[in-house]
Amino acid sequence: MPTNTPTNTPPATATSTPVPVGYSEDFEAYSAGQDPTGWTDTAANNSMAADDALFKTGSVGGTMAFGTTSTATNIHTHYTGSDAAGSDYRYTGRMYITNSSGGVGVTFYSDYPNSDTYYRLRRHGTEGDAAFHLSSHGATVEGTHDTGVVPNINTWYRFVVEVEDVGGNTAIRAKVWEDGTTEPAAWQIDATDSSSPLTSGTFGLWAYNNGSKYWDDLAVTSLNADPTASPTPANTPAASATATPTNTPQATATSTATPTSGSSGRVTDGLQVLY
Repeated sequence: MPTNTPTNTPPATATSTPVPVGYSEDFEAYSAGQDPTGWTDTAANNSMAADDALFKTGSVGGTMAFGTTSTATNIHTHYTGSDAAGSDYRYTGRMYITNSSGGVGVTFYSDYPNSDTYYRLRRHGTEGDAAFHLSSHGATVEGTHDTGVVPNINTWYRFVVEVEDVGGNTAIRAKVWEDGTTEPAAWQIDATDSSSPLTSGTFGLWAYNNGSKYWDDLAVTSLNADPTASPTPANTPAASATATPTNTPQATATSTATPTSGSSGRVTDGLQVLY
């Protein structure tokens, strides 16, 4: 005979998926000159001091993006929402510069606000660091670091970063390509931190030197998440994530506590839920 499910038993759908999961922002809900929800800017020269005047939303070619016009050295903005610190995730988006000597990049597994430590995909300057490459900050990474992609000014570039624990080491994979062209099939960056690996942390943006720098279509999803699930936009109210009418009966189609012949299901407080 079936038994009633104890009321303190977690639902069968509960998971331990690492966060951050479901962050997605295209900044179109903002006007120019605003501070997007959940982001904290920090001052020049890798300072940990907050300076929320540095990064703002702005229009780039008719689309709203998040960026900075500051020419200060090594400035950052960090995502500090409630779901910020996580592990084993995929970070995607696009980047844009207006000056060939400017620096633009993204940070991940950042220990902010505890320390100035992170992994970073970036480019800056016109010589050895002109291509997008992996640059750790306070960590040591071995493997293929350079994408070979040198960006043109006033052009969007897509990026994908995956970072995860593999046997106690932190594996980093990344690729960059011009927006509107075919995504590379292979990873351009394939590296590992096995010395003192960072194992989790938030994500953010990094800027350096001349010109304006912009980012758009930022998204972070768990590598362990349901691949069919869509990220929830960051500026969408939580209540809008579900659209079940409040007057819709819940599982009241059957009320027998004993499954009928040929059916399958579970019994919860006298209600049979059919599958």
